[in-house]
Amino acid sequence: MKPRRLTGRRVNFGADEFCPAKITCESIETRCDMSGFFQGNRARLAASVPPNGLIVLIAGEPEPARGDEFYPFAPKRNFYYTTHIDTPFAALTIFKPPVGEPRETLFIRDIDPERAKWTDDFIGLALATEISGVRDVRPLGGLSEHIARMIFTDGADTVWMDLENRSLSGDTDETRLARKIRRAFPAVRIADLYGAFASLRRVKHPYEVRMIRHAAAITAEGFDMVLRGLAPGETESEARARFLYACARRGAGLAFSVIAAAGENAVVLHYSRCSGHARAGDLLLLDAGASYAWYSSDVSRTYPVGGKFSKRQRELYELVLAGQAAVISAAKPGVPFARLNETLLEHYAREFPRVGLDASKSGIREVYYHNVSHAIGLETHDAGRGREGALEPGMVVTAEPGIYIESEGIGIRIEDDILITDTGAEVLTAAIPKDPDEIERIMKEFCGFRQNSPKEFCGF
Repeated sequence: MKPRRLTGRRVNFGADEFCPAKITCESIETRCDMSGFFQGNRARLAASVPPNGLIVLIAGEPEPARGDEFYPFAPKRNFYYTTHIDTPFAALTIFKPPVGEPRETLFIRDIDPERAKWTDDFIGLALATEISGVRDVRPLGGLSEHIARMIFTDGADTVWMDLENRSLSGDTDETRLARKIRRAFPAVRIADLYGAFASLRRVKHPYEVRMIRHAAAITAEGFDMVLRGLAPGETESEARARFLYACARRGAGLAFSVIAAAGENAVVLHYSRCSGHARAGDLLLLDAGASYAWYSSDVSRTYPVGGKFSKRQRELYELVLAGQAAVISAAKPGVPFARLNETLLEHYAREFPRVGLDASKSGIREVYYHNVSHAIGLETHDAGRGREGALEPGMVVTAEPGIYIESEGIGIRIEDDILITDTGAEVLTAAIPKDPDEIERIMKEFCGFRQNSPKEFCGF
């Protein structure tokens, strides 16, 4: 049975395809120089732990949905970051001896010819070696014995795992393995790698920036399809469907569930129902992002459903847009991450009275109740415990101011992904229109196109 190459979302684009973001016609991941990236991540991780430490990372398993169905599998990102493997039922160990080089071993489920007739969730040992660069690849069944030998024979005194757990009642593969190790070897210490990964993933490698750029380009196509198809009477789910289609046709996944919120629904930050209708006079807030090779994009735009902002909508929109410009201008190396949100709050305090809003701290919090930025990468809200420290070249973060006025049925958010450079910030999602005049021009142009086209063709 020939192994299947599942790792990475590789896709080729036809030269004649509609491509406003100018995506090249060659597999972007294939063109990128990945040599040494994942190996380097393993080396840097090993360097972060003391001698006699044993690192154990787990890929994860598909979560059961109902009956014999499972939710789509996504690898634990820190496992993927060190292996380039995105199949379930796999584990990586790295033992750091007192003398000599760290010893890497990858455990993976080997090919089962009978199972291969039913599922494609494995790649086999040979292909795992090629993809990961780990030379010692073994069947998964030997993992427990290997860990025991590393502790008893080789003297591992600390087992390091990614123990990220956001719930006191939660249980993970890692916490279950930790209990198993403690029962068998009570003197062995269990230690957490999450902080080390947060540091390692903070500044992006050029390969990672290329993947995020590509995810942003696909995201731009999705927003373009939504904008050009938007019209009064359509459902929020239709807007979401256009974005889903744009991702699917480019071989990408979703970075998170699409938020398509019309009118008063847009005041709910993580509105997920997408069951309402977009009416003339409403604004549609679209918050969506493509995921390519597991790297995310995260963008928000707010569009007038009828093709033109009202006077009130425009003055609020321009206020938010100016706030985003101030945040992006403030984003420079050495600036505290928290300073970005302070910049927006200062802008709101100055400008709110002009638009009839309460400029006190409590008044601002009433209509702006999130933070203006977060890191982005392998996860939409990337690894880390907050917005500590200063910005550094190579970080990728969002700039996403918003205003949400429930009494007026208005929710506005404008969000872009920005790369911190040596001198400032580059907007990676600049191809997605946000100038209100440009948005109205595009909608006016395609309003006429829709009126003169067969209904089934309108909205793509």
